[in-house]
Amino acid sequence: MRILILILLSPVVLWSQEWKLQWSDEFNGTELNLQHWNYEIGNGEGGWGTGQIDYCTDRPENVRVHKGFLKLGINKEDISGFHYTAGRINTRNKITAKYGRIEARIKIPAGRGIGAAFWMLPQDEKFGWWPRSGEIDILEINGHEIHRNYGTVHYMLSGQRKYTGHDIIVPNDLSKEFHVYAIEWDEKIIKWFLDDSLYHTFPIAEPIDERTPFNERFYFILSTGVGSDFSGKIIEDKLLPQTMEVDYLRVYKKVVHPEIQMAIGSEDGKSLELHFNEQIKPTADFSKIKFIGQENAVVSVQNKYRENNVLVLQLAKVLNSKDFMVALGAGAVTTLDQIPNKDLAAFTVINLVSGSNPHWLGALTMSDAYTLEVSGSKKFTSDPSISKIEVLQNGKRVGCTISVDSLRPSKLLIKAGIPFMKGDSLQLSIPANTCKSNDGIFYPSAMVRVNNSLPFKSILPGRIEAENYLRQSGVQKEECHDVSKGQNLGYIDDKDNFDYQVYVQEDGEYEISVRAAVMNYNAILEFKIAEQSIQIPLVQTFGWQIWKDSPGGKISLKKGVYTLRCNSINGGFNLNYLQLTKL
Repeated sequence: MRILILILLSPVVLWSQEWKLQWSDEFNGTELNLQHWNYEIGNGEGGWGTGQIDYCTDRPENVRVHKGFLKLGINKEDISGFHYTAGRINTRNKITAKYGRIEARIKIPAGRGIGAAFWMLPQDEKFGWWPRSGEIDILEINGHEIHRNYGTVHYMLSGQRKYTGHDIIVPNDLSKEFHVYAIEWDEKIIKWFLDDSLYHTFPIAEPIDERTPFNERFYFILSTGVGSDFSGKIIEDKLLPQTMEVDYLRVYKKVVHPEIQMAIGSEDGKSLELHFNEQIKPTADFSKIKFIGQENAVVSVQNKYRENNVLVLQLAKVLNSKDFMVALGAGAVTTLDQIPNKDLAAFTVINLVSGSNPHWLGALTMSDAYTLEVSGSKKFTSDPSISKIEVLQNGKRVGCTISVDSLRPSKLLIKAGIPFMKGDSLQLSIPANTCKSNDGIFYPSAMVRVNNSLPFKSILPGRIEAENYLRQSGVQKEECHDVSKGQNLGYIDDKDNFDYQVYVQEDGEYEISVRAAVMNYNAILEFKIAEQSIQIPLVQTFGWQIWKDSPGGKISLKKGVYTLRCNSINGGFNLNYLQLTKL
């Protein structure tokens, strides 16, 4: 696999996000803190799963805390039938993390065949044994590559073990001094840093085969070893003993001040729910909660729902049907980790008391690409006048059918005759006296902007740009030097794959061609769509940015939205675009 190499001359990206320390081990004691850590002893299964030829122990020669540092020693010595010993510890069932900034300051060992790692495995293995539930490698080194670190994730895709990663090469010897190895991780992406220089990212918002392995809890592992499949079986014995030294391991949470996302009164008018962006303590400073448009006061609060991001205010007086707002002064509420709210401007409350005005809450695209879901604060009555609602797709009216959702009567379902696309600007034009709530009051006229979160779609016949994939495994985007410029997909190896969502406008026969730069004379790209498959041999171009068209076969398609899967049968090529022409 071709590796992207970044030559680091000075920090490229500095992290400036506000973080709050959640947990750390500074290794300032005289022995390993067993409330945080577990020893791993032995050689594991299959040499810890990587063919290592060492035996890990809990002896001071292999694991010790000394003068503010954790030291994991690698030695040439015989024990239990093995000729090398090493140190390996983890925090399983003791310390875990889900999201945040995770960093350790480490000085690596050096020498051929010697390895060291700072990495993470899933606490709960929700999706099954390795690598189905994922692995995150923050530091992974070969001792003979003293200028290079690897950042990688491992996972399962389509029944195949896969990994995606990059390395970073720096001018200084990583074994001579300490460096900070880190990831920043949220529900959408993992970012890898060496000394605050960003060198790799991996998106995790989209499911991998309907699994979300990197949105779960992980525990930490610090390990050394010799003779693994990664570091090689040739060991430089003359350089032993070697030591991996760890100054600290720290876990930070991104500082997010609580903000109201929605405020909604109960139908009986006796309480008010405040929905926040973060989990909230079930306490509040009542004096800092103000009502505008209602004479009221808070008499008690409680959390609602397991997530604890909803604060329920019990009120001194029953709400009337008037519109009103609520405002929170600074420090009125705090998150579970003690972050107070800043001054929150007056927030309009959705009042559900009978006779109150209904409100439009928003609209969004559904995954089938043909349907919009529109939410109201109150139940709708079935009324033919809802047909007056217009849907505007990029400013043009779209023919649709509109109905009240029978299972969720506070929602309208709008179905279009053609699919919506990623990047479409979608709006609803709703005239006055169009939609009526269950207590007989009309919703107001409005222009409602639709939250369009659809993935990329390509319209066929036409061109599918390679970088506009729905999901991928094993490939990377890079700058394209073809006549069309833009980006291409690179680093395409055997068994890599990538998907596209496409809309076929009309039934017919389609011819496929591929625009590729090909180094491997036997490169083959397979297409799977609508239960059909075709393999296209790619024309060799003898250069990673020398491009030619490879003609393909024919395929029969009917009108509709499909997922097109591309499988690299034999890799060694870059891809600029696919062209599907109707015959």
